[in-house]
Amino acid sequence: MQRVHLVSAAPNGDKSPVAQGDSALAVVLRVRRPGETAFVVVAPGKRSDRIGIVTLEMWRAAALGVAEGASAEKARWRAQLEGAKIVALTGDSVALEREGRALIVVPPAVGSVVVKRDSARDESALHAATAATTEDREAWLVRGAELLERLASGSIEARRAQLRRALDRTVQRLTRRAEAIRGDRAKVAEAGDLAAVATAFVAAAKGAARGARALSVTDWSTGEAREVTLPLDPSKPARAQIDAMFKRAKRLKLGGVIVEARLRETESALAAIDALRPLADAAESVDALDALRDDAVAAAKRDFALATPKPTAGSGRASRAGEKPPYRTFTSTSGARILVGRGAAHNDTLTLHVAKPHDLWLHVKGRAGAHVVVPLAKKHACPGDVLVEAAHLAAHFSDAREDVLADVQYTPRRFLRKPRGSAPGAVIVDREKVIALRKNEELLATLLACEEPL
Repeated sequence: MQRVHLVSAAPNGDKSPVAQGDSALAVVLRVRRPGETAFVVVAPGKRSDRIGIVTLEMWRAAALGVAEGASAEKARWRAQLEGAKIVALTGDSVALEREGRALIVVPPAVGSVVVKRDSARDESALHAATAATTEDREAWLVRGAELLERLASGSIEARRAQLRRALDRTVQRLTRRAEAIRGDRAKVAEAGDLAAVATAFVAAAKGAARGARALSVTDWSTGEAREVTLPLDPSKPARAQIDAMFKRAKRLKLGGVIVEARLRETESALAAIDALRPLADAAESVDALDALRDDAVAAAKRDFALATPKPTAGSGRASRAGEKPPYRTFTSTSGARILVGRGAAHNDTLTLHVAKPHDLWLHVKGRAGAHVVVPLAKKHACPGDVLVEAAHLAAHFSDAREDVLADVQYTPRRFLRKPRGSAPGAVIVDREKVIALRKNEELLATLLACEEPL
C-alpha cells in the first residue's frame, strides 16, 4: 500500500525559489511502497498537467532544492496528509484516504493547493476512481517529467530574481556605509583644527571666571588682529572644556586609522558585489547561481543575505504564545543580559514597563535608535565592560550604526520621563552620563553572535 510523507509545502505567497508564478510548486508527496520510492507532484497553474509522478532518480537529477515553506504551514499540511494512503490519481486531483476519511488534494488554476475532506460527493468520487495502473504509470511519469522541467525553469528564474534582489540590497547597504564612513573621515580631518583652536584658548581659560559663557582671544595668524570667540557651558569650568577639546581631537586622530581601514574594506566589498550583478543576470543554471551566492557571502559576509520566507501568521492562543517579546536579548562576554528594543513602540514597552527603576538605560545621543537596558540588582553598579558592550549594541541598533565614533548616553531608568502625547520611543532624560564610544567590530560581532533565541 502506498503511504504518503510530506516533502514540501510551499503555500501561496511563499517567496521560496520554487514557489512563484504559474509553475509554483505547492505540495510534493513522497510515496513509499516495498522496493520503490517516488514523488507525486501537485502544482497549481493554468495548465491541465498539474499532477505527475516522479521517480527518485528523476527527482535527484532535477536538483530543485525544494523549499520547506513556512514551518507552521508545513506542520498543518503534515497533520492532514502524513501517513495517508493514495487511493487514486485523477486528471486534476489526488485522492487519499486517512483513518477512514476521504481527502482530495486539488490544485486550483491559481493560488495554493487545497485539501477537501468529508464531502459526500468527493468521497463518492474517491471510491469510484480507479488507482493508477501499471499501464497508466508511463503517462503519469511523462507528466512528472514535464512538471519537473517547468519547475526547474521557474526555479532558475526565481532564484535569479532572489539573488539579484539580495545583491541590490547589499549594494545599497554598502553604499550607505561608505558614505557614512566618508563623513567620519571628514570629522577626523577636523582633529587638527580642533586641537589648534583648543591651543589658542589655553591661556584665556586659565584666567576665566567661574560661570563664563565665552572666551575671546586675538588671532594674528592672518597678519591682522582678529577677535575670535569660543562659546562655553557656564556650568563647567573653562579649563575642563578646553581639555575636553584636546581629548576629542586625540580620539578623532586615533580613529582616523580605523576609518581608513573600514573605508577600504567597504569599498572593496562594494566593488565585488556590484560586479556580481551582471553575472547573476547571465547565469543559466542553479549551480551557477549558487556559486555566485557563495561569492557574495565571501565578499560581504556581514551584509549579504538571501531573503527567507516569513512564517505564516497564526491566530488565537497559538499565535499569542509565539508572539515575540518587545526586545531582543544578548549575553555579554561576562554573562550579563542586555535587552535591546525592537522598535519605537517596543522601546516604550521595554523602558517603561519591563525595565526596573534601578536598571541601566542607554541610547545613542541625538540619534534615532533602540533603547537598551541592562538589568541590575538593587544598589549594584553596572560593570565597566558590560557598559561598553551595551553601548556597542545601542550604537549598532541606531542611525549611528555606520559611524566609527558615537556618543552614548546612559542613566538609571528612574531618571527617565515620558511626556504625555509624545511620539513612540521619545523620553526625557533628567540626568545622564555620556560615553564616547569608539567601536570595536570584533567585540560587536561577538555580541551579535550571542543573541538568545526566542
